[in-house]
Amino acid sequence: MNPRMSRVVHFVLDQKFIDDAISIFDRLPGIQNEYLLVGHAGKISQISARERITLFGSQFARLRHTFMQKPDIIIFHSLFFGASLVPLVSRHAAVVWISWGQDLYKDAADAFTSSYPMRYSLFMRETRKWIQSHENSFKSRARKAIKSIVRNVFRSWAIRRTGYISTCLPYEYPIIKQKYPHLARFDFDYIDKTAVELPRCNGFSILVGNSASINCNHLDIIRLLADRNLKAATVIAPLSYAGSKDYVAAVIQEGKRTFGDKFLPLVSFMAIDEYTRLLRSCGNAVMGFLRQQATKNIQLLLYQGTKIFFYRNTDIFEFFKESGFSVFSIEDDLTDSALSSALSDEQVNKNQRLLAREFDFDGNLSRVGKSIKEILARRN
Repeated sequence: MNPRMSRVVHFVLDQKFIDDAISIFDRLPGIQNEYLLVGHAGKISQISARERITLFGSQFARLRHTFMQKPDIIIFHSLFFGASLVPLVSRHAAVVWISWGQDLYKDAADAFTSSYPMRYSLFMRETRKWIQSHENSFKSRARKAIKSIVRNVFRSWAIRRTGYISTCLPYEYPIIKQKYPHLARFDFDYIDKTAVELPRCNGFSILVGNSASINCNHLDIIRLLADRNLKAATVIAPLSYAGSKDYVAAVIQEGKRTFGDKFLPLVSFMAIDEYTRLLRSCGNAVMGFLRQQATKNIQLLLYQGTKIFFYRNTDIFEFFKESGFSVFSIEDDLTDSALSSALSDEQVNKNQRLLAREFDFDGNLSRVGKSIKEILARRN
């Protein structure tokens, strides 16, 4: 008689990272995985492995399905609102939180967000000025405050129910552990094998940020680049997901005003092959966020030899710098000569060796399997 398969239910968002999760978790022996998504208009736009997704029309339908399945483990990929409802349906399953960053950090000025373990000032001057100029009416602000209070209550409830957490970068776990000492570490990373099969970049285009998230501080980076002699370089800004329509419009307007036809906003979802071909032209990437973000994009860029600039006094810059990677600061290194010169072969090779050590697919698979086995052993 075959031993019972352990049931693992994943609460997912329609994001391209989920393909990497599926490729990892589906390799684990003795595990029956199910990936649950509440889809908009019944569509899946960014996940390629659509056949592995169970699609629901509402949060209630997904919660009911989870209750009926009686899973051994529930894993939510990012602590979004739907995932924060998990305590409603399961008092017995082990609960794992795979954090993305957006669910860990809030701007220090935001109210009613005590459930976020990391609260920093996330916006530079020009971006914060835009935020302040787009403050809505009292009624709109009140509605936002009520929504924030409700989300905060459910988040706090879900975190208390959660037993394990995976963080994007290792320095985040001890910080979270200080606020939530009951959370044990779960070893997992969204690693794609194709990221270590990319040819070297072949141009000096400049990538600004990784998404339309306002955390990228696009307006401040555009202002900085306006003072540089960019010659024939194209400035590329991925704006196809995250962020509001008003903010995307503001970034495009400022980019076009500053760089004209040399500014290329990416406003539509691109297949991964097409996107990586475009990134190959980027010898430089200016990542203006003040928190951990875009770690998968950063890994890809480092492997292909892109020169990456971060703000100096940020944890993410310090992590990559202290780990030995050749990365650069916006304040000290974003010069005309730096933007028109490539990394040396020695620097690229070193970055690739460090990536192979820090973000190894097979090692990640082994660590995930071990974490799952430990959780199941504690349940038995």
